[in-house]
Amino acid sequence: MTTPRLVFGQDLPPSDKGEPMAYIARAACGHIVIAQADRRPSSLQDFLALGVAGLLVERVPSQQVRDEGFQECSVCQPPEQMGLAI
Repeated sequence: MTTPRLVFGQDLPPSDKGEPMAYIARAACGHIVIAQADRRPSSLQDFLALGVAGLLVERVPSQQVRDEGFQECSVCQPPEQMGLAI
């Protein structure tokens, strides 16, 4: 059995769980600083329009966003200081 190749911004949620997905952007320290639900075909473009340059962008299950939450630490800067529009 082969694993399907995921295409960034186009792969579907897992069919066995029907789990909703979200796009996140992580700071250099690994904390989530921006999140948006992936509910529309334009979700990826809308998310990238927020200005996530320099951040690690991922598509993850929505539950992971709830589990991790948004955190601040001494390493990462708040989004306002990064020039991001939330």
